[in-house]
Amino acid sequence: MKIRNSRHAYLVALIVCWIASRWFYLSYLGVRFDGSPLRWYLQFIDPALLKTALWQSTFYLNSQPPGFNLFLGVMLQSFGSHVDGAFQVVYYGFGLGLAVVLFSLLLRLGIFPALAFLTTAFFCVSPITILYENWLFYTYPLTFLLVLSALFLHRYVVSKRTADAALFFSTLAVIVLTRGVFHPAWLALVLLALWLVCKGSRRQLILAAALPCLLVVALYCKNYLVFGTMLSGEVYQKTNFGMMVFDNLSEPVKRQLITAGKVTELAATSPYNWPGDRRYRELLPPIKQWGIPVLDQEIKSTGFPNWQSQLITELARVYYRDAKVAARQDSAAYFRAVVDNLRKYFLPADQTWPFYAGEKPFTSDANATKVRKLLRARDLLFAGQPLLAGSPGGVPWLNYIAFPMCFLFGCRWVRLWVLHRKGNRDRSENATAAVILFMLYNIAYVAAVTILFSVADHSRYRFKVSPFYAVLFSLFVASVVQWAVKRRLARTTLISVKDS
Repeated sequence: MKIRNSRHAYLVALIVCWIASRWFYLSYLGVRFDGSPLRWYLQFIDPALLKTALWQSTFYLNSQPPGFNLFLGVMLQSFGSHVDGAFQVVYYGFGLGLAVVLFSLLLRLGIFPALAFLTTAFFCVSPITILYENWLFYTYPLTFLLVLSALFLHRYVVSKRTADAALFFSTLAVIVLTRGVFHPAWLALVLLALWLVCKGSRRQLILAAALPCLLVVALYCKNYLVFGTMLSGEVYQKTNFGMMVFDNLSEPVKRQLITAGKVTELAATSPYNWPGDRRYRELLPPIKQWGIPVLDQEIKSTGFPNWQSQLITELARVYYRDAKVAARQDSAAYFRAVVDNLRKYFLPADQTWPFYAGEKPFTSDANATKVRKLLRARDLLFAGQPLLAGSPGGVPWLNYIAFPMCFLFGCRWVRLWVLHRKGNRDRSENATAAVILFMLYNIAYVAAVTILFSVADHSRYRFKVSPFYAVLFSLFVASVVQWAVKRRLARTTLISVKDS
């Protein structure tokens, strides 16, 4: 009873802490929700089409899964001119939900309430978390969904209830249908792992996963039938690879390849300049007209390029073809990009677009400017990044230590569990092992996708799994405390025996 009351008290304290921190950031520092991405971000459908042709536009969306654009469209149609305030409320909901779910997950993993409270509070009041919570993008919702899925997984392994398994797989399906980085193979591997381990529950797992997996498969089959490709996010995958190659080629080498006719003029420019330069149309075959606005219009009603259009798809194909030629010419270009990506992965999550430009401490992002001092203090204390004049800081040496340490600790925990698994019938410990494996899998998966296939924003990608790093660190601290307590008790017992 005392433990339960203690948990409730810490949960109430956490909610009060969360509310107080949001009041501080909102009223004292003036942090406001940034809904401007709706007008111009590449990933978003034209707001006019979201209002008037939502279902048609998301059906013909081939550059990425439709989930987040469906969310944007429903919000626009429901709240109209008040949509920014509605987004703020929804993202506050994600934030408070993340706090409660992360705290609950830590308790289920055996973390004592005080440490669970401190871990969750530090994460949720961090100025970096505040930046993502006040930014209209899919990073923050996905962070919440990943932690929520881990909680459902733990509940399922303990309870063996079909409802918990269905909630787990449904959450994973929503993630896949929201962000192209999470490929259906990511979901399939999770299902396969559970199917292999839970031999007595295979039928239950298949039933629970059937509908969520069917929705994911239906999306990719639709893409194949309509567009002739199973990929979702083809444009971004191809442009990312091209930029990784061409950004690591010298200008003389690029000009030499262009002059020799091995690659086109696209190699000499950024993909973000394509829509405004009519010269590049000459490099393309005739652009197919679909009779579908989201595919045909090249400029949105807001005046920004429409990256969902067939024009961009054709440009990306030519650019990708050029990049493969250039990569064969200089095979080290891509690997230089990967090495540089590895370095960027360890940067604090505020030092990425749109919060950090690269050559200046911050972009014109208003919220990043308002919390600049807190960000620098946070990066010094938790990333070990020294403050340097004119830049956000030097090497985040604590990140280089903490991230691998947390991952390796998780691997060690799982190894010890495997060694004792045959005689272990404790469902709670098995559930903890399943969640740790799930966290390690996601950390490794996101790191691989980020470092191997993305040209920029690597620490932003990492933010989605940052709660998992926090959980692993809490487990490490708890294990150290338990070891110290046991050692002290053993020493006390030994002294008592000697005295007697």
